[in-house]
Amino acid sequence: MENIFSLSRFGNLVNKHFREHLRTYLMSLIVFGAIILIFFMFILNTGNRTTITIEDQFVVCGVTLFLGIFIFAGNIFSDYNHSRSAFVTTMLPGSIFEKYLLYWLVSLIGFTLFALGTYHLSQTIIIEYVKTQGVEPIRFFVWNVTNTSPPSKWIFLVYALIHSVAFLGAISFRKKTVIVTALISFAIISAYIYLNHRTTIVALYGDSTPIPFVPVTVHLPTGYATLNAPNNELWAIIFISVLVILLWICAYFKLKERQV
Repeated sequence: MENIFSLSRFGNLVNKHFREHLRTYLMSLIVFGAIILIFFMFILNTGNRTTITIEDQFVVCGVTLFLGIFIFAGNIFSDYNHSRSAFVTTMLPGSIFEKYLLYWLVSLIGFTLFALGTYHLSQTIIIEYVKTQGVEPIRFFVWNVTNTSPPSKWIFLVYALIHSVAFLGAISFRKKTVIVTALISFAIISAYIYLNHRTTIVALYGDSTPIPFVPVTVHLPTGYATLNAPNNELWAIIFISVLVILLWICAYFKLKERQV
């Protein structure tokens, strides 16, 4: 067990990591907050609006966090992708599991907590600005979904899926990891949706919705009928959850391969 995980050794890894990257992370948070403010200002300047609705705040939060986690996680293994730092990083005293856990915690838990804090700080700034115009907007908090927002479980699942894809891409590709990961992911998703669509058409002899795990609309001689698979939502949750875990496991073995 000592060879797999040691609390003191892991603490030393965390300490060294943040001493070397703390300035970069702080600059990233500043840029992240500035982008959020730009989003809010763009919304305010669209159509001569004087307030920010709770739906606007939800959209800005979702878009910035999803993009942020993809970009941040896609660059988390930068130490392994540069020849100068790769050797030093691989030779650091620590097990592969400890190094993997460090990057996983920083890219998922660490980013999420600090990004949410940065979002709410930027949100407060823009709301105080709106108040100076004589308007009192309703504040959106991440733990309160809106009437038009998807259920929280789907938000969390998609968020975890985005992280797992970017996390695996970060250790799999040495150059332009974010761009390459995005292109490959887009190609795989597009092919999957298209094949699902064509397979459904062949199986049902009709038109179908090209998105998996949703009710399928079939064209019949007498009109259109909708097919609902039993436990459709449950299977979708299981499928995405298993996919996320598999991608995280693949990232671990890719890191192990780099270490060797």
